[in-house]
Amino acid sequence: MCASKNDALFDEIHLSDNAKPLIDPNTCATFVVRLLHHARQLWPQAQLPIVRTFAFYLTLLEPEGAGTMASATPRNVQVLAGKCNTFLRLLSLPCRQGPFTSASIQQQAQFELLRAMARNQPVLPVTRRGYQAIIAVQLAHKKTLAERQSAELKAPSWPPWKEEKLGLDSQRGIEGLRSRAMRVMSQMKEAGYAHSRWEEVSSIFAGWDTDKSPTIQTRTLARQPWRLRGRVGNAGHHAIWEARIRATRTVREAWACFLSYRDQGLPPRGSIYTAMAEKLIYRRNALYSNFDQTSHALPGDALETFPEPLSARDLIYVHTEPPTLDELLTQMLSDGIRPQARFLSLLLRHAPSFRSGLEYLSCSDLSNEQIRALCTVWAHKSVYDEQSRKVVNELPAHLFSAFVYFLCKFSTFGELSARHARDAFPIILGSSQMAQGETSTLFSQDEYLGNGKEYRHPKTLAHAIELLRVRHPGSPQAWVFVLSALNKDRVTSRFPNMNRNIQRVIAWHEILEITGRMEYHDIQLGLQGFQTLCSGFSRAVNAGIQSLDAVEEALEVVGNAANQGKLAYIGLACPRFEDMVQNGLRGLKDQFDRLVLPDSKTPSLFGSGRPSSDNATDAQVILPPLLHVPSPAVLHAFVRSLGLAEDYDGLLSLLRWMSQYAAPLKEASDEYLNGAVMMRRTLVAMRLFLEGYQERQSWESLRWTASAAQARGLRGYEHTSEVSPEDSERLSFSDPNLQEAYDIVTATHVWGPWPSDEEVEEYYANHLYHSKMPPRLPLLHTLRQPSVLSVRVRVTRFSTAADDAVIQTQQIPAPGSGNIRVLLLNRPKARNAISKNLLDSLDKHVQSISAEGGTGPTRALVIASNVDSAFCAGADLKERVNMTKEETNEFLSKLRGTFRDLAGLPVPTISAVSSTALGGGLELALCTHLRVFGSSSIVGLPETRLAIIWGGRHVRLPGIVGVNRARDLILTGRRVSGAESYFMGLCDRLVEILPEEEQKEGAAREKVLRESIKLAMDICEGGPIAIKQALQAVNDFQKGEVAENKAYDGVVETEDRFEALRAFAEKRKPAFRGR
Repeated sequence: MCASKNDALFDEIHLSDNAKPLIDPNTCATFVVRLLHHARQLWPQAQLPIVRTFAFYLTLLEPEGAGTMASATPRNVQVLAGKCNTFLRLLSLPCRQGPFTSASIQQQAQFELLRAMARNQPVLPVTRRGYQAIIAVQLAHKKTLAERQSAELKAPSWPPWKEEKLGLDSQRGIEGLRSRAMRVMSQMKEAGYAHSRWEEVSSIFAGWDTDKSPTIQTRTLARQPWRLRGRVGNAGHHAIWEARIRATRTVREAWACFLSYRDQGLPPRGSIYTAMAEKLIYRRNALYSNFDQTSHALPGDALETFPEPLSARDLIYVHTEPPTLDELLTQMLSDGIRPQARFLSLLLRHAPSFRSGLEYLSCSDLSNEQIRALCTVWAHKSVYDEQSRKVVNELPAHLFSAFVYFLCKFSTFGELSARHARDAFPIILGSSQMAQGETSTLFSQDEYLGNGKEYRHPKTLAHAIELLRVRHPGSPQAWVFVLSALNKDRVTSRFPNMNRNIQRVIAWHEILEITGRMEYHDIQLGLQGFQTLCSGFSRAVNAGIQSLDAVEEALEVVGNAANQGKLAYIGLACPRFEDMVQNGLRGLKDQFDRLVLPDSKTPSLFGSGRPSSDNATDAQVILPPLLHVPSPAVLHAFVRSLGLAEDYDGLLSLLRWMSQYAAPLKEASDEYLNGAVMMRRTLVAMRLFLEGYQERQSWESLRWTASAAQARGLRGYEHTSEVSPEDSERLSFSDPNLQEAYDIVTATHVWGPWPSDEEVEEYYANHLYHSKMPPRLPLLHTLRQPSVLSVRVRVTRFSTAADDAVIQTQQIPAPGSGNIRVLLLNRPKARNAISKNLLDSLDKHVQSISAEGGTGPTRALVIASNVDSAFCAGADLKERVNMTKEETNEFLSKLRGTFRDLAGLPVPTISAVSSTALGGGLELALCTHLRVFGSSSIVGLPETRLAIIWGGRHVRLPGIVGVNRARDLILTGRRVSGAESYFMGLCDRLVEILPEEEQKEGAAREKVLRESIKLAMDICEGGPIAIKQALQAVNDFQKGEVAENKAYDGVVETEDRFEALRAFAEKRKPAFRGR
């Protein structure tokens, strides 16, 4: 409802002679409204300076006593309050670019405006509209640390009340129980504004249902209040039930809400079906992307649906099992509801097959004319009739983009014949002239490719490109989808006339052609498009590194296409690989300048000289220094492009720029759960490429050699991940590029220390090395910077140990400093039986960790198996047969000593058991502080059946499971399962291994090892000295307070303790150094 003219305009305002604004308040308010609109569309960061400018403008109005305006009449004050609350609402509208990541900017802008309203005399009140705007921003904002802590303590059952797993949990998570959005709603009610239906729905997303039971705090873009008008109390309103379905964690929880809505006899609604379908779709996506194991996200943080609880006790009861997506759609159609609008877009973007997508279109609410316009593959662009053009242009932007994405998703070819080469590469190999009779539709199965259920039309990519030509969408989203499709390997099987290197060079030039079209039509590439551009360039350069002949052949094909006029936006193609690289570098740098520089007149950051701030002014309000703030993933892609092309000057220029704008880059990085990991990876890549990555391709292992380092000018040194610039000598390099890079990184404190050798080795192995890599062995490995509240472990498969090593090792970066040492027992033919050689190797590791004294660099030890059939089968009886009595006694003495030293290590030790651990194998596990078993594990003590007793388990076992259970296990020699072991207290964590995982090679072993490393990561979040003293206090528990007081004396004066106190006061994560 629009306000009347009298209600929206100020009365005449008198201005002082010495502080006159250039514009009157009515004009100023109009400017603010329009500027905020443009900022949401183009430059979200500009919203904050716009509000600051308005706040500064208010101070220029003539004061009258303690007031603000000379004509501070009640009506003017009312109008000003209305304007400010309108601005609050405008600041809550989603931005076109990154609506969720921009929420923090909008929050800052709202807070700035609220402070200005509070400074005004009289104070300007926040109205219902203003409160709703603040709530909307809080709903879109990421969880605070307190809210994340509260979310982690939610029970896996439903409703998700707080679950106290430890005694300390009674005091944890209290602050985050009521989210910020809930607090604002409470303040709104205290201000006298009764809640409406909009607040009811918002409350469900904020973590609390209308009956005061908890839900899952879900990050969402709130609807506009006028769309949810109505009083509270209508429990059957579809918006409330839609919110309940969305504010769940699992498919069964969402299905239970759906059934509750249906069982109450409420009318079927498309929004209810949409919410349920989203849960099904995003659960499928989570399984496909391995989301459960790789994501930092908590429930409500991401779109992906989480898995069901492991325990049957926590499963929510539903009288019918959740349906599949197709079954849900069938039920929806039987209720007379067709997919439409954004639901149809969702289905198209996540269609599991080409036929499924066409079926979604057929059963949707689109007219036959609209489906015809979208699905007709015209023989030639000249015959694309005007009516179809009009229909395509009138489609909603989100639906058009979703359909383009659907086409691009199914644009790869398993087998390629010469007839379809033009369809796989439609820009360069496609025919410019086609017969009029070749017009077909996507439903024409006569031309389908594939077999089984994977049939699809061969011209999907060409059709997507043609649709872009017809519509020329102003939003870059559809264009980026096509760029991503062009960047894929479109021929996935072997094709003799076009190997993968040729494909990638051709694909790079097709990407350049589409990018040129975007530039011609003044369509911004955007950060996502730039990242795709960098990826395409890197792949093309890598193709040239691997096969120069293939690149020359591809460039000849590109040159022929250019001569035929197929590359209208590229012009002449580069005849040589070197020219292609140089032109590509220039193009990437130009695009980066356009993305980040707010003023086209600003010199390029890749020009001569260093970045400067000469253009800074003394203005009261400063505009954001960057037009777009690139995410760490974008920076990483750009660094790879510059590094693969060996553009060292470009790398240094980029590093200088990153250091100059480290603060805004850090703010942007913090909006991503993996932001810290990706930023660190970017710096590691920077060091690797500046040192010369190609030298490593001839190495026999991943270890750095002094000669290779000195070849790039590095004076020999050792630098481990726990050393920081503050407590080590400055490193010196003869290479000036490396020296400058080192100086920049160490001077930019938010980046942490100079990347260590281990980080560079790991990056090279995971992200650069390909066919020339030595044979790799399976090993669970993680590269992460752990957050305070969640741990993610990512599995890759390589080891730094030799193939024939009886124990393979890996160093995994621990939180803060140091590393977690992983030992993989590797005697597959002997089922990891303990031989002399294995015992010697184990003893060396134990002694080296013991010599560190618990202060690093080893923060924790994990012992696991590299063999599926056994953790450790005990003693090697075949080797024992050939031993003399003296050799046997010597072996047993060393074995007991090694196990005794292992049990006494001053760092946490964990054993990961997924299969068999018998006799000495179980003894080995008992020597570690903690044990993680898989449900597939089998453990036992069979020595009495062999007429012997052995080892120290008779001492250790009763202290773990009790005397009676220890007596049972030892005397009977029986074998117990993982579940019984957990029940007895023999293990501390139990990992469920599904039947299909037991059949899959390495699956159970990796799953248990992943959980063990996660446990080690959790432990290492604490201070190293405190962990050491805590272990000692627990070991000496029989001494009571004497042991506890002694342990406390060891931590009370440490630097780590003072750092923890400072971090608590400053509300940040502590950085423990073990001092």
